[in-house]
Amino acid sequence: MNPGRFIGEVVIVAIDRRTFLAGSGAGFLVGGSVMPLASYQRVAPEAIEHLAGQLDGYYRADAALGPHTVIPSVLVQQELIRQFLRVANGSARHALLRTSVAYAGLTTWLYQDAGDLATASHWANQALELAHRVGDTQLVRHALTNKAMICTDQQDGPGTLDLTSAALADENGLCAKVRVQAMQQTAHGYALIGNRRGTDYAWTRPPRCSPGSMTTTRGSTPAGAPPATSKSSGQPATTG
Repeated sequence: MNPGRFIGEVVIVAIDRRTFLAGSGAGFLVGGSVMPLASYQRVAPEAIEHLAGQLDGYYRADAALGPHTVIPSVLVQQELIRQFLRVANGSARHALLRTSVAYAGLTTWLYQDAGDLATASHWANQALELAHRVGDTQLVRHALTNKAMICTDQQDGPGTLDLTSAALADENGLCAKVRVQAMQQTAHGYALIGNRRGTDYAWTRPPRCSPGSMTTTRGSTPAGAPPATSKSSGQPATTG
């Protein structure tokens, strides 16, 4: 049996899909005991809270162990969420959809970190669709910014600028975190097409946000954000 590895409160274990599906109807382990997950009528709120609470630990696990170690466990959680969405309704469904956006963003980042940009793009598209289903503008703009990061890694300057332009539309109500990330990618996009003036402007442009939107809380910051030191978040190389 492969031993599990602990990173924070996340336990990284190897498990095949058939084994997971066979046992998922009974529950899953939390603190050494089995928590009931779902019936045909409802999804336990504790299950959704537990899934959301694992996100930070998965990012830490990625930093400590690398994406290839973390991806299998995250895909198990994705399958769990997919099954829950079949039966969830009301406020539980809305909360689960928000958690699903966060996991899609996490999975996007893991595959991007692993260098698999095609699979990262697939999950970025999933995150964008789910953000629209939630109906949260901040999540939609954050998902667009994540897609722009992938374009940057693909050296697609025009594609990066298309996506950041959409993310920054009507930015008065945009939270500071999303705005800063989108402006960073805008600077990268201009650098990729050789526009030095645009790069400098994007990197130094003052905020257009209203004062209230510059203060974010854990609840208002889009979930599933990649680390601040992502591949595309550093200052871009200046062009000649």
